[in-house]
Amino acid sequence: MNRSGRSKRTMSRLIKEERERLQQKLVNDEASDFSHFSENDIEIRERVRVVEEISQIKDNLEETGTKSLKDNLRSWYIKYSPSRQAFDELLKILRIENLDVPKSTKTIIGNSTEIVVKDVPPGEYRHYGICQQLQKVKELLKDREKVVLDIGIDGLPLYKSSNKGVWPILGKVVNENAIKVFLIGTYLGPSKPNSLKHYLLDFVTEVNNLTQNGVEINGRTLRFEIRAFICDAPAKAFICGTVGHTALNGCIRCTQKGKSIEGVTTFQTEVGEIVTDNHFSERIFPEIHKKCFRNIKTPLEKIGVRMIS
Repeated sequence: MNRSGRSKRTMSRLIKEERERLQQKLVNDEASDFSHFSENDIEIRERVRVVEEISQIKDNLEETGTKSLKDNLRSWYIKYSPSRQAFDELLKILRIENLDVPKSTKTIIGNSTEIVVKDVPPGEYRHYGICQQLQKVKELLKDREKVVLDIGIDGLPLYKSSNKGVWPILGKVVNENAIKVFLIGTYLGPSKPNSLKHYLLDFVTEVNNLTQNGVEINGRTLRFEIRAFICDAPAKAFICGTVGHTALNGCIRCTQKGKSIEGVTTFQTEVGEIVTDNHFSERIFPEIHKKCFRNIKTPLEKIGVRMIS
């Protein structure tokens, strides 16, 4: 029996009716060998078996507390952070297919504060979210038409006696001084993340959504913009996918190549050719990029960040 297009309540009723109807047909059958049955009888018995299996699966799911469709949709929304408009359209389609889902995103998500912990080797990452943090200070944004952020990313050790460290992603609202720096996401592990893509995945997904659709504050949609990224040299090289600042091509703003003198990288006082945003995106000077990013875009490039300026 196909559940497609049917609600859970309708499915339960149909299973019960089908079971009772087919079992009634077999109530007078005493033979145990299928050879005594006609093809029609065998088909009926097979249908009873299938219906019983479906019913058993359904009962098992209910007993084990398997998530409902609403819970699964909520988890999916938190994981992928689609725009509310897109999610509302998805709910509309599911309702057309007679599935028992709410009409709006707000009904499913509510005022969720669930934090998803993800594996980002060699550690783990928690994404608290720009939207969620801005909701805590929404009264300070009631007269704003736009939210402008500076983003800070850095790595720091936790203890002298441990190799564990954190790489937080911090936000600061530029156009409202009363709002303090807040935590957007944080990575914890024995070393920095192996993959820039996995580390920034939740951040760039949310930023892309907010840039396109704005941020909903106090029932209004405010425009969203990132002004700058604030990092020290190692963190900058990491999030830009470029070679480290101590490398011979460590300056990504010009083509001046350094020399190693007694183990120290030094540069001439003359400036090389200036590197532009276009040079960076087109990989005109591939030596400044890490090998893994010489043929593909970094996560920040994919959301329109001008990597040089």
